[in-house]
Amino acid sequence: VVPLNEKAAKPTKLVLNAAGLDLAKLTPFAVMFASFPQDKQLAGIAESQVTLTSEKGAYKIETENTKIRNFELTAQGKKPFRQKEVSLVAAIELHPAEQTYAVKKLNLLSDQIKVTKTSLSQTTKNKKTRLEGELGLEYDWSAVGDVASNFLSQPIALQGKRATSINFASEYPADGPNKLLANLRTNKCRLGFDKADYRGLAFGITDVNAQFDRGVLRIDPFPTTASGGQINLGVTADF
Repeated sequence: VVPLNEKAAKPTKLVLNAAGLDLAKLTPFAVMFASFPQDKQLAGIAESQVTLTSEKGAYKIETENTKIRNFELTAQGKKPFRQKEVSLVAAIELHPAEQTYAVKKLNLLSDQIKVTKTSLSQTTKNKKTRLEGELGLEYDWSAVGDVASNFLSQPIALQGKRATSINFASEYPADGPNKLLANLRTNKCRLGFDKADYRGLAFGITDVNAQFDRGVLRIDPFPTTASGGQINLGVTADF
């Protein structure tokens, strides 16, 4: 074991390699230490190379080669969510003493869900914390529905493929992280699906413009079909 000594004159670098990790065997530890739901089960074989560098109280965590083959998320009585391969490329910088971090790069790729163009940073100064970032998403709603169904009382069926880009920022008291959502701002995002069916209510093609402005979610009025009828909806919700 090599200690990561923040007072060391020279940088400390560790390279961690793992291969053949069975996620099913790791699930009990995820429940114990990471609040993973007890009624859910993970499966898949993971391999990873992670580089951890420490210098003057700052830490860099990087991986260019983390993969999970035959990933599976299941819950009893639910349809499993399966992906043949999930890969992760990430670069993260941490400054614990300054309560700041930055996600310089994060690409999470799978067969049906892709998270790209990701950047995220948190800084704390003058008793204020600022969180800001950018997120690019490409997703197949059928896969999103499979994931969501594992956490809902009734399954939800979704169809359609979409791509969305989100820019967000929030500044809130450093001792009040629960104020993050109340101060959230985003760009106007385009969201939508082709079909959705939940508890017998069936929606047709739906595309909406949504935006947070200081914690207020606004969804512009939009037309859609629901169980054979035509409806027009608009939403405003203050968080």
